[in-house]
Amino acid sequence: MINRTNLAKSERRILRNREKIKSCKIGFFINASKKGAHCGTVYMRVTIGKNRGELSTGIFVDDRTNWNPQTATIEGNQPHTLFLNQLKSEVEVIFTERFVTQRSLEPRVILQILAGLRGHDVTLPTVLQGIDKMIDQTNQRVGTEIGKATLKAYKTYKERITEFFDYANYGHYMSYEQIKPALASELMIYLKNKRRYSQNYSIKVFQFLRSSINFAVAYEWIDRNPLAQVRLKKEYKAIQALNEKQIQSCIDATFVSTALQKVRDIFIFQCFTGLAYTDVRELKTSQIFQTEKGEYYIEKPRKKTNVVQFIPLLEPALAILANYEKDNCRKHGLLLPVPSNAKMNQYLKDIQDILGIRERLHTHLARKTCTTLFIINGVPQATTCQVMGFSLQMMEKHYLSIRKDIIINDVNNAFKGKFEVYRNDQNSSNQEAV
Repeated sequence: MINRTNLAKSERRILRNREKIKSCKIGFFINASKKGAHCGTVYMRVTIGKNRGELSTGIFVDDRTNWNPQTATIEGNQPHTLFLNQLKSEVEVIFTERFVTQRSLEPRVILQILAGLRGHDVTLPTVLQGIDKMIDQTNQRVGTEIGKATLKAYKTYKERITEFFDYANYGHYMSYEQIKPALASELMIYLKNKRRYSQNYSIKVFQFLRSSINFAVAYEWIDRNPLAQVRLKKEYKAIQALNEKQIQSCIDATFVSTALQKVRDIFIFQCFTGLAYTDVRELKTSQIFQTEKGEYYIEKPRKKTNVVQFIPLLEPALAILANYEKDNCRKHGLLLPVPSNAKMNQYLKDIQDILGIRERLHTHLARKTCTTLFIINGVPQATTCQVMGFSLQMMEKHYLSIRKDIIINDVNNAFKGKFEVYRNDQNSSNQEAV
């Protein structure tokens, strides 16, 4: 027995509505055939509350006058009449069993069970229970396929979805059968208006919910994903990055605090290698290699995507590594003494204030700065993607605005002087003609 005192208001309302449904209405009707209105196939209609579902019985009636809709009997055809009564009894049994065990009472589900298209020997989980199971499986993949940050994000998304269910009066007992495509719009409105989240973060929460429903489809808790065709548009903002002058001012700066000095060095190292915070924190001596010509490079899979990055080490990066050859971090096989991400960002904010840089300094800004430096200095797109570890499509989508000047210069240089000769020849010929 459910203890109502521990339930939310929305959940108590759902239980009250459930208790109002004491039975289901079962009826039969003839769906007119193409041969005429006098004959047709007998259909069963199940109505529970405001929902209903229909299913063909496969019985064809040649003469409608022999059909009695009140008693669901076919005059002169006792076997078919008994079959219809048997179907009605089976639906009542299925409904009673699902009602007692508090499972979904969707008429469509009951008719599918009747037709043998699905079973109900196992209690179907609610949406939130399904999300919990998906998170449990994700937890088992931490360290091998995904990182801890991804698991933490999934748990946060689940909290937001739970809050939305309470806000929209869906409650914690919401079943997969209750999900409609309109739920996407309701969720986005809640996240953007009530939680004040951005468009892109709200889309992440929605995509997590949609993935959890795909997870349910794989376990056959639901036949299809009602949110599969929902398309939401992301907002793409202009890339923020430091220019060469700002980078040089950061390199030339002298700090009294050794902590600021270390954070500055790590940030500059990221600016010339494109390594994300997690990757630079876990950078090991075993991931540094040397070519036959004596040039050093980094080769390691990116933590986030597992895509291998091939990063030639430029002089500024090599100089920073040389400064920490005797640091305690080398005893643990690490190349740089990287503090926590929170401390890094806190110290970077102090550096920003000291140097008077307008852009907000944070660890990920270094990665964007590296990409921008490569593009501005004419490094080919394919090479930049190999160093940064992302696709050409992603680069063109996010960094097109930075490449505009380069594209203009490339096109102008390609056609420079080619049509001036033709124009001069034309002018000279015109002068001769005159």
